[in-house]
Amino acid sequence: MARRTVKRRIWGLLQTDTPGVSWSQILITLLIVASFVLFALETETGLDSRLRQLAHDADSAIPFIFALEFLLRFWASEASPRYMGLKGRRRFISRPVVVLDFLAFAPELIVMIFFPGVAQAAGWVRLLRVFRLLTLFSMYAAFRQIAHAVSDAAHQLAATFAVAGMLLFVAASLLYTIEGGVQPDAFGSIPRALWWAVATLTTVGYGDVYPVTAAGKFVAGIVAIIGVGLVALPAGILANAFAERLHRR
Repeated sequence: MARRTVKRRIWGLLQTDTPGVSWSQILITLLIVASFVLFALETETGLDSRLRQLAHDADSAIPFIFALEFLLRFWASEASPRYMGLKGRRRFISRPVVVLDFLAFAPELIVMIFFPGVAQAAGWVRLLRVFRLLTLFSMYAAFRQIAHAVSDAAHQLAATFAVAGMLLFVAASLLYTIEGGVQPDAFGSIPRALWWAVATLTTVGYGDVYPVTAAGKFVAGIVAIIGVGLVALPAGILANAFAERLHRR
């Protein structure tokens, strides 16, 4: 009886997909933010070596905290009638929210435990914590609404990106034809010209590659104007989908 009571209390404290914001959601969010802040501090060579080592030690402890929280939540999940018994445990494990929570710590923890040499030498191991950002989408309703809005507008977004892909290829082909002989390093092939097309259509305009002929400048101006409208399309589609979903709520 006491064990069941403890399970109920832990389950009530550690649920992360409940309406509103619980203290466990706030704690997990702070841990996720702390893990990225500590990772950033570790890469700062100008920081005192002792502080960097302290940041590294604290950072290394975070996956174990996530693992402990996950195991406690799995153990206490039986307090819910929905997850009682073997079938209930399978149902709990198969939930997308739980899968995301598992990915938030498991890949990095496995590398740290079984391949410590790789974990210390390869900085990319810490990038596995990107999965933790997905956990935020499962915990907070606002993030879930954004994901639902993207799903609602998936067909329109796919059509927009398809049009963007075609325009990129056409723009790169035109500049290859016009500027390829004048600037072979920048426009000597369509793949090379694609870099300019991406920078122009997205209105980034790095300025490292640009046409020098009159015809090339004319085509580049048209592509840049089209890019202004093209970049605005996905934003408008998403804003409309998000507004419709909020209206339905």
